[in-house]
Amino acid sequence: MAVSNAKTLRRVAKEKERISKYAFYILVAFCVQFLIYLVFLNLIPFYNDADNDGRILKEEVSSFYKQEWNVYQVETVNSTTGQVVTQMQKEEKIDNGMEFIHGYNMVLLVATIILCIYYGLIFMEEYEGKVMETIKKFFKENKGLLILLCFMTWVFISSLFAFDKFRSFVGCHNLRDGYLSFMFYASVLVCILLLGKDKDKYAKKIVKLFLITTTIIASLTLFNYFDIINNPSETSTIVRDSIFDVKVYGADKDTIVGGPFNNSNHYGYLLSISVVVAAVMFVKEKNNLIIKALYGLSFLVMTYMLILNNTFGAYLGVGIAISLMLISEIITYILKAKKGEKSFDAVIAVVIVLALFVGSSFVTKNYNGEVIAKNNFADVSNGVKSIVASLKNDESEIIEGEVIENTENNAQANTNTEEKNIDEIAGDAGSGRWKLWVGALEIIKKFPVFGCGLENMIYEYAKIDINEGRSHNLVLQLAGTTGIPGALLYIVGVLWIFFKGLRNYSNLDTYSYMGMFVMISYLISSLTGNSGFYTSGYFYIFVGLLVLGTFAKKEELNKK
Repeated sequence: MAVSNAKTLRRVAKEKERISKYAFYILVAFCVQFLIYLVFLNLIPFYNDADNDGRILKEEVSSFYKQEWNVYQVETVNSTTGQVVTQMQKEEKIDNGMEFIHGYNMVLLVATIILCIYYGLIFMEEYEGKVMETIKKFFKENKGLLILLCFMTWVFISSLFAFDKFRSFVGCHNLRDGYLSFMFYASVLVCILLLGKDKDKYAKKIVKLFLITTTIIASLTLFNYFDIINNPSETSTIVRDSIFDVKVYGADKDTIVGGPFNNSNHYGYLLSISVVVAAVMFVKEKNNLIIKALYGLSFLVMTYMLILNNTFGAYLGVGIAISLMLISEIITYILKAKKGEKSFDAVIAVVIVLALFVGSSFVTKNYNGEVIAKNNFADVSNGVKSIVASLKNDESEIIEGEVIENTENNAQANTNTEEKNIDEIAGDAGSGRWKLWVGALEIIKKFPVFGCGLENMIYEYAKIDINEGRSHNLVLQLAGTTGIPGALLYIVGVLWIFFKGLRNYSNLDTYSYMGMFVMISYLISSLTGNSGFYTSGYFYIFVGLLVLGTFAKKEELNKK
């Protein structure tokens, strides 16, 4: 039974408001982490001037920016003799600022843990005598969260069984996607939930701040990109240690890494979220045309950045999310029209967003003047053909869209009794992803229950001659590292939250509505993407907003 003392009730209510405020501050700090990182880069002189070939990091600050990790052991199988060979390898030094951002996130994680302990004390006081009953009721109404809690427990056990427990808990030098980062993702979701009844008060501020930050980052990245391509270097690889640390790899300069992003796939993850957020804010803003125009500009800038970033999975996720948004608004309009509530504004707004997205797809070109989206669709088509041909063991080889007869090689393959190498089966379809996916399936077969441990796929891939540590597919990544049960717990938990939101679709507020379409975009992107601890956490802000929206609606209906 809840405490009856009026004075205590008032104090508990006041403490819960304070907790919500602190949770909001933590989320604000997370949303601006990239801006803080860029300010940090520019306030501290990282480099000593060196010769024309580059710059040298100052020793006193290099630990924040450049790391050299310890030697690790890899066992490989000699393809000729079949013998197991043990090799010692060292992860390379890397200039990506992961040390700073990871440390920053760990501080936020500790702050959230302390806040949760404080909330637990207030919770026990508020529901004295009915603590367990209240917890059971909460998880009964939010089964998706209970399943995700089980997932976190399973991943912890999986990490204990990992070959390299340090990597499993801390992660590798550039991705840091170990159990500590998984805890940080959970802490972001918890902070959103701690907003509680003050969600409406804080959600708009958090979303706006997130959008402002991502728009600034995209603008700065684009500025540096055009600065670099307009001042080409003689070398095929350009590394510009500029104020924003933009890097452009490759002679064609069609793959860019901007700001604090270590990998274009990581940036794609963030853009798959932020572009949809900008789209929803544009659609839902009705009172101020200037603000609406600014949301539209933000959407356009980040859409251009998304296409230029050349991460097709993220591009596809955003495109599908916006298309489904249009369908949902048309259905909503039809249903409301039957009730006499005719408002075509939302449909028109989504049409404008979709037109901007499609138009940008037709005009955005890489450094060589090629339409990026067109190239991506062509690459996917050729990749599918390659996969189909390899699976059928056809008497042909597909290279760059052309079918070239290769009967001699095929005949040799037919007479070869040895098991076919993964490279031969998969080729380079999907920018090498098919090879990684086939390899991941082999790892899943080997470790079906607990997986090989977070960030431990690099060891298993090495045994089948694949020089990678990630599968570039979230489902396969989780199944390979946490086992099939771990992957199922995550998928079921997230989908449970999504479909609960879908059941309450007509009653969702703007930010819960946003959470649904962010989930669509992000999850599609994750099927070909490569997660990074400093971008994946943002997904859980919007998962939490969807949970709060459906939970609030449930409480409202119960009161009636």
